[in-house]
Amino acid sequence: MSIDKGLNKAVINVEICKTCHNKIVTRSRPLNRAMGQFLVALYLYHRDGTWAHVPTLAKRAKLTSIIQSREYMRLIYWKMIERRPIARDDGNPHAGYYRITSRGIRFIEGKIRVISRIIMRNHEFVEFDRRPGCASMVTISEVLDTPFDYRRDIEGRE
Repeated sequence: MSIDKGLNKAVINVEICKTCHNKIVTRSRPLNRAMGQFLVALYLYHRDGTWAHVPTLAKRAKLTSIIQSREYMRLIYWKMIERRPIARDDGNPHAGYYRITSRGIRFIEGKIRVISRIIMRNHEFVEFDRRPGCASMVTISEVLDTPFDYRRDIEGRE
């Protein structure tokens, strides 16, 4: 296994498709700090279940660089956010609206832990990474890599 620390991706396997000869890359991706920061912002401004327009939320929460990375969209695989299906004139079913789920709320509030990594093959979700020594169950504090106290950091702002 090789590790690309700059992108925080662990390459598990690289194969060549016997039919089309394209590379098939399998990676283990972590639930990372950028995702945690986005989830906290979504919780702060939209925990009532309303849909958040991501570019607007990014400006409000000063998360523009995090949004540009698009890492936050992987929170869907942990079932902590959901994408709003919308019919646009151009046929694109996505309009940049997301909302936090009850699972995401419980994670922010420290009521649950979640598995730390997922396996992706060519940018598509495959499964949770449960390989020994690779994944663990994490809290929001561990994801943010800083002590996080729901009562102090969020309830105090309300």
